[in-house]
Amino acid sequence: AFQKSELEESASNEFKMPVYVGKFDDDNDDNYMCGMDDAEEPETDPIVRENTLTYRMNLEDVKRYEQDEEETETEHLEMRKRVQAWHEHLRPILDEEEEKGTEFDIHECGTQILNRFSKVGEQKSFSELFGGMAKEEVSGYFFLSILMLTNTYNLKILIPADGETTIELLKKERHHEELQVNVGNQVNNE
Repeated sequence: AFQKSELEESASNEFKMPVYVGKFDDDNDDNYMCGMDDAEEPETDPIVRENTLTYRMNLEDVKRYEQDEEETETEHLEMRKRVQAWHEHLRPILDEEEEKGTEFDIHECGTQILNRFSKVGEQKSFSELFGGMAKEEVSGYFFLSILMLTNTYNLKILIPADGETTIELLKKERHHEELQVNVGNQVNNE
């Protein structure tokens, strides 16, 4: 009979022991590998049948897992190739822009925007503020400066239900300049 210790040993060897998987017949002595007599055929032994089915299912699971891993690895390789091609395409463009561009100074851009207004409460459309400028400058630097000035309550963005978005001047005093003055006053008073 098939001993439990042999089953445990077979399982601990992670199926490294030879295992016969297939149809057993009475004409040969095929049970010598698992310590069974020919009288005890696996078809009639529920433990052996269950173990054989479990082994087959595990083997199928391992094959599916390996196939999934291979597909995932192929997908990752293809993605790396696409990213590398993207980098190779963009690097010259970025280098060119960096060479011809000047350094971005958000405070200077903010000052330029504020100087386009003549008085507090004045409203201007984007086209009035940025007409004639390169769209790359407007979309990057100046739009960022508008958001910063809105955050520091220098400007207010007005978005009407219909019509063009406008910008209203709330104050010309710069937040960072006010901070410098206030910090300087505190230091002088101490």
